[in-house]
Amino acid sequence: MRTFAIIGVLAIGLITQARADIFATGYFTGDIYRFNEQTAQQSVFASVGTFSGLAGIAYNPLNNRIYVSVQNLSSVYAYDANTGTNVGQFSLGYSPAGLSVASNGNVYVARFGSAPPNGQQPPLTTAEVRIYAPDFVAAPTVITVPNVPVGAAGIGFAANGDGYITTNGAGIYRLPSGSSTPVPFTDQMNPPLAIGQVAVGLNGKVYAGDGSGFSSSVLRFDSNGALDGPPITISESMVNTTGPQGGSALGTSPAGVVVDAAGDVIVAVLGRSNPFDPQGQNGGLFKFGPNGGSPTMTFLTDGPALSSVTIGPTAVPEPSSIGLMLLASAGVMAYKRRLRGTAPAIDEASST
Repeated sequence: MRTFAIIGVLAIGLITQARADIFATGYFTGDIYRFNEQTAQQSVFASVGTFSGLAGIAYNPLNNRIYVSVQNLSSVYAYDANTGTNVGQFSLGYSPAGLSVASNGNVYVARFGSAPPNGQQPPLTTAEVRIYAPDFVAAPTVITVPNVPVGAAGIGFAANGDGYITTNGAGIYRLPSGSSTPVPFTDQMNPPLAIGQVAVGLNGKVYAGDGSGFSSSVLRFDSNGALDGPPITISESMVNTTGPQGGSALGTSPAGVVVDAAGDVIVAVLGRSNPFDPQGQNGGLFKFGPNGGSPTMTFLTDGPALSSVTIGPTAVPEPSSIGLMLLASAGVMAYKRRLRGTAPAIDEASST
């Protein structure tokens, strides 16, 4: 059985080389970018169009779709996660911000404001999150954040099903699993500018990005809504925004945040970008450990202004040539042993 054991170990080793790609949205370019998790290789996955305002992105593993909220077109676009083919364009009638997919496959969209220029619906008077079926056919269920007269910015889910809603300057709210009524998670002044994606780590910590242009930090909170240690900071030098071409004067705007399967935090950065100067877009994409510190991997720096990020499907493993040679050698050994009649019978007696 030794030869077969060797083959089994090699096969397991090859299988565990599977990886998941990272997808990020270019707010001004209108492109959706795919990044190789291991090599940081970048490619354009799909394109909506310049100045379409890509605000949020989420992957739905139940139908293998990538959903993107398109702020300036008041829509959500859906793409085949393997091919990048557009498989749906859904008009919302309002300006969306972040979005997320719940464990049942429903898509939660944060309503940032009325549709430009005049709005197909009444002016926004309270923060809302709208829940759609994956095909966006039925009318949505509306979740209203009580007494918050500003737009919602993002939503993310914990493993227990609780949702977390960021608002346009009024703090963060928790949506308990199975409930339709959000409750305060952080107060209005803590922080007033958590405007971006929100994600929950394997450690139960809540990470909130900020795309307002006034911050350079991703904030981390404990389960009670208290700030938990120093923030994850994106310095100007990390995205090369120290020059005069920067469009925003006060912060690097790390708007997007997602947590991968290992618990690491991936941050998408708008940068101090000038949307009218392609050379003046200073976005970036970085990976940090759960507690922040220095980035453990840089996917992009001094690049397109990135507004949101998600983890896509696990790719087909790409076995190494050495692994394939070892696997082939083990197979030849097993075949020769059979020819010589020395291969042990696969029965209960030979396994003892």
